[in-house]
Amino acid sequence: MPDIDEAELDLWNSGLLLDSLLKSFTPRPDQVELFDQQASFVNSTAKVAIACGGTGSGKTIAAAIKCARFILEQQAPPRRDCPFWIISDTYDQVMKICWAEKLSQIIPHWCIDWPRVTGHDRSQELPKTVPLKDWKVGERKNWVLEFKSIDQGREQFQGRSIGGFWFSEQFSWDVFEEVLGRCRDTWYDGGQFAEFTPIDPDLTVRIEQKFDDPPPGWEFFRLNTDLNSAISAEWREQYFAMLGEEELETRRTGAFASFSGQVYKSFNPAVHCLDEAGWERETGYPWGDWPPNVWHRRGIDWGASKEHPFVCEWYFRTGAGDYFVYDEMFDDRALLIDDRIEQIKDRWNWGETDDPAGHRDQHFGMTYADPSRPDLINEFCAGGIPTSAARNNVDKGITCLQRLLRINPILKKPKLFIYRPRCKMLAIQLRALRWLRSSGQGLNPNVARPEVLKRFDDAPDALRYGIFSETDDKDSAATTASREVDYQRHGVHLAGKRR
Repeated sequence: MPDIDEAELDLWNSGLLLDSLLKSFTPRPDQVELFDQQASFVNSTAKVAIACGGTGSGKTIAAAIKCARFILEQQAPPRRDCPFWIISDTYDQVMKICWAEKLSQIIPHWCIDWPRVTGHDRSQELPKTVPLKDWKVGERKNWVLEFKSIDQGREQFQGRSIGGFWFSEQFSWDVFEEVLGRCRDTWYDGGQFAEFTPIDPDLTVRIEQKFDDPPPGWEFFRLNTDLNSAISAEWREQYFAMLGEEELETRRTGAFASFSGQVYKSFNPAVHCLDEAGWERETGYPWGDWPPNVWHRRGIDWGASKEHPFVCEWYFRTGAGDYFVYDEMFDDRALLIDDRIEQIKDRWNWGETDDPAGHRDQHFGMTYADPSRPDLINEFCAGGIPTSAARNNVDKGITCLQRLLRINPILKKPKLFIYRPRCKMLAIQLRALRWLRSSGQGLNPNVARPEVLKRFDDAPDALRYGIFSETDDKDSAATTASREVDYQRHGVHLAGKRR
């Protein structure tokens, strides 16, 4: 058993030991626009933190640092020999990688109660349980690292109460759910986390659902292999050159494997979706208190069923050409048209003023709707909602949204933001929308053009109808020309090229 290092003990007592030991493992600062959040993952105190990273992105060392900080500094154990589970595909993997390569290089040896280590192979140093010494002298409370494999099956994880866990690599949802239940007596901040490369879609479908709409206390992170300076550029170049296009982003940035054929590949909830604080930071105003001199519009996709609901997206455009989506209606009920009209009217004041002459605020303009239902468009106009048939060039409309979602490499910001608390389905469907066929454009003119899968498309279509209807065909970039609204014609005049 190693002797206590007095210098390390002094650092331990001053709370600086791990900072000293981790000098060579400093987490990378976040570059959210590049799908890289290693520092945020390490420092997260979320109840459940999940990092999806590329191959070689530094996700395992990040989790090891997170684990060491939790058991050594952040959380006192609740009792004697409280388990902290570290789980991977196999015992060989969890002990060789999580322990031998990572944790054994971080946790000071004198913190380990070596005589009580079980399954300790002295030649390879591959233990199955690693008890730590008492958190405080005389308290008889300590953590025990227990290494487990997923191939044991769910029943092997039942019954016991644990103080936290670290899943390394992909897992089945039933095992994750069972292990999560073992934390019900502790449920510590920062004590439940996972990291993996999501190469198997069948194992991530439930996690994807949580990613779309995180439960309270859950946080998701991405890690980008390209930004890991600890691996050689030559290895990255050769490794990625071997991969097919469909798995490239999964192996590079931790994109879910089912992202193959994704229509809006640039969409990143961590960048494009805003909470209340983010909304005020980007607009300068609290949500619901709109900035002056912005142009409000609506986009509608007709529907009245679970397969194809009625969707309306509310948004405004700033003078700089930034778009902010602030509300949505996603309704699968079959309402009478008059009821639907009143539903829309009651949602927001749309340019009504106290002017006795009846003048409206010109900043609240047209509603653009799916052109396939001219009868409903006429009904909306007659009901007092100025509505126009949207431009429906699907390819150019998608390109328009793709360009707005793209991150400006200098400003590190997109041109399109979404207020997530009110626009959850738009956030979900922008990420879920797929091409029906490969989106690659070959040279053979006889090859069918890619089509959008008519599923998860209702909210993106409603937004596309609105934004693309006021764009310039030349480059699919939204115009910034002034608009003159004529509500009697139920239309909008656009300066510039006639369409």
